[in-house]
Parts: sequence; structure tokens; C-alpha cells
Amino acid sequence: MASIKMIFPYIVAFILVAVCPVTAQSECDCTHGTGGHHHSQAEVTNAFDEAKKHQANTVGKATEVKGKFPHYFGNGEKLAFPAGCSKPDLFEFPLIHGGTLFNNTSDSGTDRVVYNEKTGAFCGCMTHTGASTPNGFVLCKN
Repeated sequence: MASIKMIFPYIVAFILVAVCPVTAQSECDCTHGTGGHHHSQAEVTNAFDEAKKHQANTVGKATEVKGKFPHYFGNGEKLAFPAGCSKPDLFEFPLIHGGTLFNNTSDSGTDRVVYNEKTGAFCGCMTHTGASTPNGFVLCKN
């Protein structure tokens, strides 16, 4: 049986993860050229929290239905997210300007929060605005 000294760090880490929710730590500037939006930290955090609330309702990457969120993000553009934010664990959720939360019946807009579905970590924001293809994405500035 493992000694308490060996498992204590794991117990502390589990408690911190369970008690301290991960939140978006920054605002996102999704303006590129003459278009796009600047999102406050509250807007980003609210969208991120909403995505995690609906994670169990996602249709997932294998049977993804266009327009249903949150859903798998394959990162075909090879956007440079922080360490720990890579395929196949990336999911996206709409980030609506003005603080409105996406509800799978409203327009998803151009901006997204991205997070690691397995760890729940916030990865950043991305937008269709300024992308080289209509369905492509570019990173927003955090």
C-alpha cells in the first residue's frame, strides 16, 4: 500500500482541480483588419464556462453535426495554442460579442473559445475574421 507521503501531492492536486474551477484568464482581441470584435475577460470566461456546462451534450468528433457546440476542433490551420492544448483534445464554442451566450439555436458568429476537453484548460480564442479561407480560423490576441 502506498504511503501517505507518496500520494499526498496527488490528493492536493485533485482537491485543487475539484475546488478551483479553471477560468479564462484574459480578454480576446479578435479584430483583424477592419472587422472583428474585442471580447472582455467576462465575455470570454462566460463563454468558456458555458462550453464546459454543455460538454456532456456535445455530439463529439466522430458524429459531429455542423452548428452544434461545443464540438471537436481539428486545428487544420495548426494554430499555436499553449502547451497542453493540442489535438485530439481541442474543442470549440462560440464567443458572441456583447455577452450573449450561444444556445445552439442562435447564430454562432465568427469567434470561438478553445479549450482542452480532457483537462478543462482554457487554450485561447480564435476567429474566422481575417482567415485565408471562409471556414478557416486565425488566433485572437489574448
